Amino acid sequence: MTNPSPVAILKTVLASLDAMLLPGLQANLAKATPETESAEKLNLSTALTMGHLLRLALSRLEQDEPLLRAERDLLKPLLADLRAYLSVHRDGAADEWLHSHMAINQESPAVADEVAAIRLQLHHALDWLQKKRPVLGKDPDYLRLRGDIRRCIAFQIENESKLIDAAMSGRGHRR
Repeated sequence: MTNPSPVAILKTVLASLDAMLLPGLQANLAKATPETESAEKLNLSTALTMGHLLRLALSRLEQDEPLLRAERDLLKPLLADLRAYLSVHRDGAADEWLHSHMAINQESPAVADEVAAIRLQLHHALDWLQKKRPVLGKDPDYLRLRGDIRRCIAFQIENESKLIDAAMSGRGHRR
């Protein structure tokens, strides 16, 4: 017995949705009466939305790992820079707590888990930087790190939009 991959399963479900379910729902809408038109539009819209979400899941399965690897490669040097900056500028119990959390370097066989751990560390570091803005806000290294973080966030948003655009652009109604 052959076990189909998750990608193959999603492609089969999408093909069935596109070939069998959507044409039937479109035909029902075409012959709807004024009393049933609203319900038929909702049925079609729901099926189209399900297709969008299935395409998004398929897109993630096919593209997520390379995008996450690229993000990891971008974030790791930034995390090292943040750790170095933090080790020079820490003062007090809160800073010690942050430094201990930043020191955790979770290597995981799953790239998604590793990127999630790095994102969490960056979240803590950004929170620390924002709180230190009154004291460090004019420091050139502080400003550089904040700019680097903004570039990483832009990179994440661009990658997410690639996945969403591939799944949802030009494919039917929007609610």
